[in-house]
Amino acid sequence: GRLADVDILAPLGRILFAYSGAIQPVVNAIDSGTSLLQDVGANRAPGAYYRDPTRVAPHNLATSTAALWSAGAALGYPSTNPAPIFTYGPLPAGGTAIGAVHIYFPLDVTSWTWKAKLGRWVRYYSDTGPAIQGATVGKGAVPVQLSATNVVIMRVVEYPTPYVEDPTGALENDLTLTGTGPAWIFRDGVELKGAWHRAALAQPATFTEADGTTITLAPGNTWEELLPKSESISVTPPTPATPALKPAGPGKKPAGTARKAPPRT
Repeated sequence: GRLADVDILAPLGRILFAYSGAIQPVVNAIDSGTSLLQDVGANRAPGAYYRDPTRVAPHNLATSTAALWSAGAALGYPSTNPAPIFTYGPLPAGGTAIGAVHIYFPLDVTSWTWKAKLGRWVRYYSDTGPAIQGATVGKGAVPVQLSATNVVIMRVVEYPTPYVEDPTGALENDLTLTGTGPAWIFRDGVELKGAWHRAALAQPATFTEADGTTITLAPGNTWEELLPKSESISVTPPTPATPALKPAGPGKKPAGTARKAPPRT
């Protein structure tokens, strides 16, 4: 868990919050009287978690939605669904078709590639390739690549807190998540540039183009990336469609058919 989690999730109201590992000031923030997060983390609800034998420890702690709902009920948390926090609607005008967006973090380049046949953006990492969820080997393994209907990137201010988070002396960072800043919204294979606006932590962010037009999202799941001012993004154009082959006459090869190269000598 991170200090920013409390502020990021505030617009959702009271929700179950699953996590593993945090410094004590973060745990205190999650469990404070002003926090809306209902703690079903690994320390509060250990029975909801298990170790996935197909993954390398300690990065193999797993849970399920059903297990977390059960843990929340056992802890006396109400089970109400949060209200939608995004505005949905048709694709706004003013966008640019792209093939992928690349986010340059200090230790990794995270990419979202548009898959037109799926109507979704799929996630990749520069060091490990496709971002996979679920077991990858063993009986019943059904690995699924992470994907999203919408990808929202918000440029935000990152700053160090006084709290030491590891033995090297590194400080826990936090984010300024109110005010306004640049935003990039990716939906339907299109990039829309604009700004995000959030007057208070209890309110969700809204998005507008330069002329003030509201940027709506497509119905479906949304992945929100918070980009510190020190980092950058780039986009690549869409892959050109392969031209259809023209029908060939009798005894002729279709137009565009590749000829076999002669063997090297």
